[in-house]
Amino acid sequence: MVKKVLVLSNMYPSLKYPHYGIFVKNTNDILEQSGYQVDCIAITKTKNKFIKLFKYLFFVLKAIYSLNMKKYDLVYVHYPAFSAIPVRFWVRNKNKLIVNIHGNDLVPEEERDKKYIRNTDIAVKFSNRVVLPSHYFEKEFELRYPNYKKENIFITPSGGVNRDIFFPKSKLEALKELKLNTDYKYIAFVSRIEINKGWDLFIEAVKYLKDLLPEFKYIIVGSGIQEDLLEKMIQENNLEDYIIKYDYLDHKQLSSVYNAIEILSFPSLRKSESLGLVGLEAMACRAIVVSTRGTGPESYIKDGDNGFIMENSTGLDMKNEIIKILNMPASERDQLKLNADKSTEFYSKENTLNNFKKFINAL
Repeated sequence: MVKKVLVLSNMYPSLKYPHYGIFVKNTNDILEQSGYQVDCIAITKTKNKFIKLFKYLFFVLKAIYSLNMKKYDLVYVHYPAFSAIPVRFWVRNKNKLIVNIHGNDLVPEEERDKKYIRNTDIAVKFSNRVVLPSHYFEKEFELRYPNYKKENIFITPSGGVNRDIFFPKSKLEALKELKLNTDYKYIAFVSRIEINKGWDLFIEAVKYLKDLLPEFKYIIVGSGIQEDLLEKMIQENNLEDYIIKYDYLDHKQLSSVYNAIEILSFPSLRKSESLGLVGLEAMACRAIVVSTRGTGPESYIKDGDNGFIMENSTGLDMKNEIIKILNMPASERDQLKLNADKSTEFYSKENTLNNFKKFINAL
């Protein structure tokens, strides 16, 4: 008999926002490949506040109905700070509950996040298993829930790296695919343009680098609520001729970016940066990644071996790190790129799928 799972998530990709909550879809795919029939109640992104409120209300009501009126072998909740609200109205039976924590549903970044963490507390209390994106985040989890049984924690890297898309290829080919000027070299920043994601540190670094490295240009991929501040900072520092901005690129185009660049600047300041799949995807394309201490990328970057971790998180430190890398002998940089590529094999989608299947089938 086919087992049934109910998946609840306040994030899910759509045609307009295909990367929004993509790891939820990845998990659903893995559940289906593990033999489960998946019913998913999820919220897709909208910028309209009224529609967003309606979507949340509909999500909560539909989830409460499904939890109490339909039969499932497993309930799987992503982002419990928001998605576990219906669980509080669940007349619990023998169904197993898995709680997948991703970021600010455990470590609040803003004041408004703190009031929702109580939902995470309740979901964790009644869970059979908790899924976390990295060992870094496992430490954060243990700080809040020191009595939770360690054997009930499962670590999986948010769907893993799709090595059919993210793999090394010719730099010249990648530049041509993106229609970038092959006379220049490139350094990139790929992330949401939001608070503490590090975009301002990258701009500050570019301000220092533009005169030191005339052969370089700089790529930004991302959008978000601070785009106006980004544009203002670019203009104030006269960087319009140095920066190439993309609001959105699909995964194949992102792979081309990672293959076209020398370095990926990934200076997130968020303690809720639980993994940082962007860094792993770039490393799989043999880009050199520079990130920050005390965030998810520290769980897979070994400083000086397969990437670099800055001790201090400022634009000046990022600039110094980039100059240090570019001054390394070419043979050392090539070895570091090979190490980066090799270290992502553990995080491959295939390996992630196999490990997740073992975890889910052992319940």
